[in-house]
Amino acid sequence: MNAGAVAVGAAPLLLTVDEDTVKPGLLGFVVVMAMAVALYFLLRSMAKHLRRVDVDRESGPDTPAEPKGPDST
Repeated sequence: MNAGAVAVGAAPLLLTVDEDTVKPGLLGFVVVMAMAVALYFLLRSMAKHLRRVDVDRESGPDTPAEPKGPDST
């Protein structure tokens, strides 16, 4: 028996997966949960950074806001 006959004989055993019952399983769940946790922390960080933005609502969008802080004169 040569290697080609063994490979051809084993091929039907590998292709016996029923396409209707294949599920993502544990790996799919872990990937989705990791993405959800990463999204949570990204949104939390974005909200924190947006709270720090100092916007002067009285001036228009074309006028730059005056710097406020210890270096302003």
